[in-house]
Amino acid sequence: FPSHDRTARLIIREIEKSQGVTLIIAPTERELLRVQEQLNNLGVSPNRCRFGLRSAILQEIEELENIVIFDEWSEHYREQKAPYWNVRDLALIRARMQSIRILFVSALPSFEIFRYQEEKIVQLGKRRGRKLGERLSYLPSSFQESVKNGLKQGSVLISVATKDVLLAMICSKCRTALRCKCGGRLRSNGKQIICSLCTEAIENWRCRECNHRDFYEIKSGALNLKNQLGKIFPNTPIYISTADKPAEVIQGKAIIIATPGVEPKITYHAIAILECEYRANLPYLRADEILRLQVFSIMELLSPNGYFYLDLEGNHPLVQSILNDRPLLQMEREYREFRQLQLPPIWNLTRISNGNILQLASSL
Repeated sequence: FPSHDRTARLIIREIEKSQGVTLIIAPTERELLRVQEQLNNLGVSPNRCRFGLRSAILQEIEELENIVIFDEWSEHYREQKAPYWNVRDLALIRARMQSIRILFVSALPSFEIFRYQEEKIVQLGKRRGRKLGERLSYLPSSFQESVKNGLKQGSVLISVATKDVLLAMICSKCRTALRCKCGGRLRSNGKQIICSLCTEAIENWRCRECNHRDFYEIKSGALNLKNQLGKIFPNTPIYISTADKPAEVIQGKAIIIATPGVEPKITYHAIAILECEYRANLPYLRADEILRLQVFSIMELLSPNGYFYLDLEGNHPLVQSILNDRPLLQMEREYREFRQLQLPPIWNLTRISNGNILQLASSL
């Protein structure tokens, strides 16, 4: 699992070692074009490589010897229709059936790859360590100091969870957060107030504490942050890079606010990752894992002397894994917990539906 600055050399080495064709798969078209352009600039023959997205893993290619898969943990690799196959699993099946060499390239492995490594199916490459020391900041420090230090040398990246996110709705009189009777947070769709937990629609809302009717929204995200930073750094260009409108060309020293997966692949002299608690508390089992993968992937874009900021407390496991530069140790602990509790993806769950389940069980 090499860092991004060694990726092209690694692929070239794999191509030179083989006599056949290498298939290179990336999660998005944008990332695929970037890799293809980089290899073309380094003089790699187009006859030795094939490029594709998710469906490329199903193609029959003559003289195929290697398959290189970038960021195998990406959600783009999972087919959304039955039988819900994943590029990673199909690649390993092809490797076993056709004697093809598979190379997974990412900053950190997913739990699936970690499990396959425990089962001796794959082998983890050596990870290049990185000690940030005093250049790593976290709560209660502000990210603005890291941004200021980074702008003295070059561009700065600020990673946010979404383009626009509603953090809370607050009573305008007593400042109490709006909550449903079930305890869930309330949100507005512009026409009515809806509970984010039980989805109940609430009409004629009144504050439980002061009986007031008016409220205001506390928002975050890329759009809101750009307005704030524009006042703090008035003479600095600010770009927003989102899935619907990624920023492609960055000129001079600038601040780039990006959502996950669409960060411009340039070198940054400071990186701040915000809304970490929001990401870690998303309502799915692997939220912590996805946050860790995002953080270490983005960290690969940091310059050797750059500043790094996380809006988490210093005792958070993710902050500690960066301070100690031992993310795989933290992954191993979580892996053991998932395996002990028999949770996916360490354990696979299968649901069998049949009109006569007893008859089905007896025939197995």
